[in-house]
Amino acid sequence: MSETEKPQRRREEHRSTAANRQRILDATLEVAHEFGYQGTTIPRVSRKANLPTGSVYWHFDSKDALFA
Repeated sequence: MSETEKPQRRREEHRSTAANRQRILDATLEVAHEFGYQGTTIPRVSRKANLPTGSVYWHFDSKDALFA
């Protein structure tokens, strides 16, 4: 990979990471609206966001952090 490709790749990864974080937040709102706080789980959020559960934990340490 050339030096000029590296910054481009980093920008794309950052956009992807930011987009996934937003997908998680949007999914959390939808799940919370349907199931309430108690019924909102990380697995439900990850399914709604169509992302692996690990992706949710990559951005948020816990359900409380997700809601904060």
